[in-house]
Amino acid sequence: MISNNVMQINDYDNAIFYRVACACGNNECDCDISLEYDKSIKTVSMIFYKNLYWNDHYTDKRFITRWLSRLKVSLKVLFTGYIKVNEEFLIQSEEHIDNFITALQEGKEKIKKNKQ
Repeated sequence: MISNNVMQINDYDNAIFYRVACACGNNECDCDISLEYDKSIKTVSMIFYKNLYWNDHYTDKRFITRWLSRLKVSLKVLFTGYIKVNEEFLIQSEEHIDNFITALQEGKEKIKKNKQ
């Protein structure tokens, strides 16, 4: 059974959804995972959903530097159409890792059972 920092949020015949908490404790860092069976191509897929943020507060504390950073990012989006960002997702303890693995195994077994 899953409990510590991993929870099941939805359960359907062909899909199961989990939320895995980031070890940092901030809810905005959580990652949603779905295990889904697609009948048309007869395959099980695992999809990770994560919000990514860009924040000018990490560059410098001075107002003018932050404003110039925002301007630079805005121009990049305007002329290229995208901005590249990354964010960490931390699974820190053995219990957290074990619960994540348990969620994946339980979800996979449920999907396999329902596809038959």
